[in-house]
Amino acid sequence: SGGSGLENAVSRTELINAILITLFNRAQNDEGKSNQLTLIATGGFGRGLLNPKSDVDLLFLTRKASEKLSKTTEQSIHQTLYPLWDLGLDVGYAVRSHGEMMKHGKIDPHAKTSLLESRHIAGPQAPFAQLKERFTRSLVKQRREEFVSERLEAMAQRHSKYGSTVFLQEPQIKEGPGGLRDFHHLLWFTFASQGTLDASALVEAGTLTKRSYQA
Repeated sequence: SGGSGLENAVSRTELINAILITLFNRAQNDEGKSNQLTLIATGGFGRGLLNPKSDVDLLFLTRKASEKLSKTTEQSIHQTLYPLWDLGLDVGYAVRSHGEMMKHGKIDPHAKTSLLESRHIAGPQAPFAQLKERFTRSLVKQRREEFVSERLEAMAQRHSKYGSTVFLQEPQIKEGPGGLRDFHHLLWFTFASQGTLDASALVEAGTLTKRSYQA
């Protein structure tokens, strides 16, 4: 209906969110394991901006280690995922416990940024809140220099792959220099330095001009 790209991305997020809540709650009620799983959105879906053709990235946070899940818990996960695939959606998902997420975050830099922008969808909220607080404190805030170095290295590799300049006739608008992923890095660097994903905090800190922030 003529809505902007942002409006469409938000609306798409809300639609998929509603579908997921319905599927997840139905699966949990069927299996009688309502306290064993928490469903979490990550990536662009976690940011609440889901573009057409974007992956729906999910984390099933479990009480037990993933290799020790009961059959009923596994069935709950399958009953949530299968209809999404039947709809033709590209779904990226992980099944991990609190401890597994902490361990994974230490060896996978992408996991740190993914959980930074994650949000609760369904299931008990307390396990998610506890994980996110501990994860960001121990793997981002207390290791700030390591986190920033990892991100700068990733940016340099990405820029090299996609031309190392913004002056291209056909730029890669997501991964190329000055593209969407660079904007995400601005938010992640803001979190590392200011403890928030709101880049306006950089204006208050004197790191970014108001004009640059608006741009």
